[in-house]
Amino acid sequence: MGRINLIIYVIFLVAVVPANAKTLLSSWSDLTLVGGFTVPPTIIDGYNTRYASGSFDKRPSTNKWIAHHGTSGYIVEYTEPSEPDMTFPTLTVGRYGHPFTTVANMAAMAAQWIDADNVLCSGRLTYSHPGTYNWVSIWNLETGVETLQIVGNVDDTFDWAEGYNYNKLFHLHQALGGGFTRIPSDWAAANNLTGKTVGMTCGGYDALSSPMGPAAGAFAVGDVAPVYLMDYPTSTVSSDGENHYEIRDKNYFFPTYVDGDTASPLCPSGTSYSGCNNPIPIFAGTPNFGVLQDSPRLSGPTGDTGYFLADIVSHGAGWINDSNYKGLAYGIQSPNGYLDYDTQTDTFLVYDPSSFYDGSTAHYLHPTDYAGGPAGSFTNNLYVYDPDCLAQVAAGTIHEWECSPTIITPDFSNLPISTVDRATLPTKIGGVFWDDDRKYLWLILTQMSNGNLYPMLVAYRIQDHHGGMSSGGTCTGSIK
Repeated sequence: MGRINLIIYVIFLVAVVPANAKTLLSSWSDLTLVGGFTVPPTIIDGYNTRYASGSFDKRPSTNKWIAHHGTSGYIVEYTEPSEPDMTFPTLTVGRYGHPFTTVANMAAMAAQWIDADNVLCSGRLTYSHPGTYNWVSIWNLETGVETLQIVGNVDDTFDWAEGYNYNKLFHLHQALGGGFTRIPSDWAAANNLTGKTVGMTCGGYDALSSPMGPAAGAFAVGDVAPVYLMDYPTSTVSSDGENHYEIRDKNYFFPTYVDGDTASPLCPSGTSYSGCNNPIPIFAGTPNFGVLQDSPRLSGPTGDTGYFLADIVSHGAGWINDSNYKGLAYGIQSPNGYLDYDTQTDTFLVYDPSSFYDGSTAHYLHPTDYAGGPAGSFTNNLYVYDPDCLAQVAAGTIHEWECSPTIITPDFSNLPISTVDRATLPTKIGGVFWDDDRKYLWLILTQMSNGNLYPMLVAYRIQDHHGGMSSGGTCTGSIK
């Protein structure tokens, strides 16, 4: 009888534990630095690569990359001069093109190879412009011919009416435009998404009604619309009418307006405008938001966890498809310290409160009350999501905002060039890419120091410390 029970137990294990169970990438110690490449200045029409978004894609089984060039709006082909190593050889410049010249306020922020000549491009509209269906295109590097795609739920309902600033169409391309990943074909097939191996991956705060966290969608060239796999929408476009924010650390505060503060045009005496309790009204919708102290008046998170606000998401993610490891990894840059709308920067971070609140500038807030506050800083993290949780979103069993990340803080101290933390243009993880040929996780770092203002492609090999087993399928996150 004991032997029969043992056989039954073994059969049970085979049925319950898949043969290809993988461990979620969860620690920086799982990664070993290989080396990488340096991106050359590549001057086109007077612009260089300093402001490249970080979107890089390598064509499978080749040494060819395609990338976003920078403020020029061009895409550029690069060739590896050798294998990546710690000398960081310089990539060789190849063909280039200029997508979206016929679409107002649009630029190609991301690119992904279709074949040897054709590239799929996607972009995001600049701040506060109407939604458009032409945020995806196919560019032929050999002929220079562009084929604009129509992508969106095209119907005549008000929510999707083109021309309305903060509608679902605007949210769609702000969520999924500007970044790519490569979805493994077996994962797509297993989740009724056969052929949808183009991952659209960006998200992040860019304008009101944009996602308040990373986003992901599954797409095939020619599709009318992507299938959402992850999204953190605010109430204006969410299916339940509520705000949804991704998590982050709680190291941020809001100097707030006071009702009747005549220095602020937002707070005339007796007003009930929500801005009088918060410099940016949308921030007040975050969970556990409250007053931390009254003198000076500060608002911020009251719980142990903070929430994604003006954080920046990488233009592309790496879908890890290792034999033992899994995960969808994004680079996230978070501002720490005072967030003040009056800074008018990407993250609203007050980097130096003593000079910002010195009483001599035309700020709306009390001019010197916050001068002794904490110095601002930036944190770069990897947010790693479990593809098994994304599969539940694809199946419709959970909402697209219910997959929480494991958060990993990288250590870049062993790079030959140092990262920098500064008020503007700090080092960030501009892009993440999974190299399925070599099983490398690439991080595209922008704005490094030592005079190198151009992106670096840094390759890491995943070390097998865990034997390849994982419980999988969970939708909870942690900070590592």
